[in-house]
Amino acid sequence: MVRAALVGLRGFGAVHLAEIDRLAGLGKLELVGCADTVPPPPAAADVLGRLGSAVYDRYDDLLDATRPDLVVVATPPHLHAEMAASALRAGSHVLLEKPPVVDVAEMRVLEDLVSQTGLACQVGFQSLGSGACRRLRELRGAGAFGSGLRVGATGHWQRDSAYWACSAWAGRDSLEGRAVHDGALTNPFAHAVMSCLAVLGWEALDRFEEVAVERYRANPIEVDDTSVLRVRQGGAEMVVAVTLCAETTSEPACTVRGARGSARWVYTGDEVAIELDGSGPVVERYSRVTLLEEMADLLARPAGTPPGGLELSCPLARTRGFVRLVEAVTAAPVREIARSRTVVTSARDGTTTTVVTGVDALVEAAASQGALLGELGL
Repeated sequence: MVRAALVGLRGFGAVHLAEIDRLAGLGKLELVGCADTVPPPPAAADVLGRLGSAVYDRYDDLLDATRPDLVVVATPPHLHAEMAASALRAGSHVLLEKPPVVDVAEMRVLEDLVSQTGLACQVGFQSLGSGACRRLRELRGAGAFGSGLRVGATGHWQRDSAYWACSAWAGRDSLEGRAVHDGALTNPFAHAVMSCLAVLGWEALDRFEEVAVERYRANPIEVDDTSVLRVRQGGAEMVVAVTLCAETTSEPACTVRGARGSARWVYTGDEVAIELDGSGPVVERYSRVTLLEEMADLLARPAGTPPGGLELSCPLARTRGFVRLVEAVTAAPVREIARSRTVVTSARDGTTTTVVTGVDALVEAAASQGALLGELGL
């Protein structure tokens, strides 16, 4: 049984705790401890009590006391590199929540540690654990979509004022002198960027031929809430256009288009609608492995056991291209969206939601046409 520890119990840490609870019930994991700066919420406290897990105020105390096989890091982005490095130096494998790090320098430190220690570091881009992602990658690699390849992703979400006030780092570009980069492309819709990179096979690239970024904000934050990223490489194009000020919300989707056909994948799920050579859409359904269970299965193998096809869906090295794009995105200025284009609504609880008029159509047009939002009139 793999001995696991969890750093961070709130936010996506609650999702990890639920998965740890499930895997503990299957006999795959033992939760030996958790760490957070505040007491666990009631739901988490119930799970921790049932699993017999101690809670530490400091993550280094957790590492010293428990020496876990595996550490799950689900903390604010600016703490990822430091905590993952500490876990690796302590001899623990790591599941690191996305975005893995905030710049290439931090990436190199972690990659060196992984190489030196021989330990595994997986990044929590869950969509890469889907068979749908592998299917699109295989089709693209076989040239099934033809020439003029464009892989795009769109995201239409709303985030109210309570979201931007929920933590000290929400909506911040930096905090206490440390880079945070909590922008739409680099955090809420990081999966959209990474899914497109994976389909194209660009996820481990160190350089890109052409990168264009536009970042906008309608909310009183330091970073972007509406953005577009366009990357061109080897005759193909990738465009990710997203907003947190949507008129209507919907699940984010990844679309592949070429001269011979197209495919659409709502990457929070595992169905792909494929149209090739003039045929009607064919819907294919796939399974998905959770990245934590994948690590538990890999680490539970007896020493000396041949790999047998078991490998990580998103090892740290596979996110190199993503981190390069994080640097490109965060280097771009953030432009204010004109107030004449925004509508602010108030809820009974006192929160407000800012919507950008016409933004849904702009986001879709950017991804389908390969255009920047400014070129479309934003």
